Amino acid sequence: MDGVALYNEKQNEFVRQCLRDALMILMKQKKYDTISISELCRKAGVSRSGFYNNFSALADVFKEIARTFIQEITEKNAPFQNHNSLKWYERFFELVELHANDYRVIVSSAGLREKYLEVSNEIMLDHDWIDEKEACRRLAFNGAIQNVAFQWIKDGMKLSRKKMATWCYRFLERNGTQMKKKQFFFLKNSILTTNEDH
Repeated sequence: MDGVALYNEKQNEFVRQCLRDALMILMKQKKYDTISISELCRKAGVSRSGFYNNFSALADVFKEIARTFIQEITEKNAPFQNHNSLKWYERFFELVELHANDYRVIVSSAGLREKYLEVSNEIMLDHDWIDEKEACRRLAFNGAIQNVAFQWIKDGMKLSRKKMATWCYRFLERNGTQMKKKQFFFLKNSILTTNEDH
């Protein structure tokens, strides 16, 4: 990569970072669906052309925030496996607690939980080897753990992260996350029916 290309890449990453930071600040001040691209650009100190050189819509900025956030949490914990240890759950809730302010923004804004979960699902399924059964298992697990984390934040984290980790480990691992054949086909048909409705 030559000097100009490297400079442009660094400039674009800086612009993207400014826009991500500005959107997080604005979402703490007002509802996500009331934020305009012009307002975001002013807050970030970025021109509209700078915005459109990097993103096509406000939703893309949020998706990148969610992706960055999820990947950071994933990288700081052991990789997701078929069976996760109690230590995995403890580390997960420790990282959620560390990022509680960001979670609160997502929880308090209408529609953002769904957008966040959508990005999280994409990351969970981003492997060529995943078949339908594994995809259903990962979606079921991800929906459960993310929903518990969001509710924990929404309730003010009254229960300790250790207790949350222990309960999730018990319900999602010790009680078994492996679906029986009947449960798998029910979940698969439910997902297919939901997709056909949209």
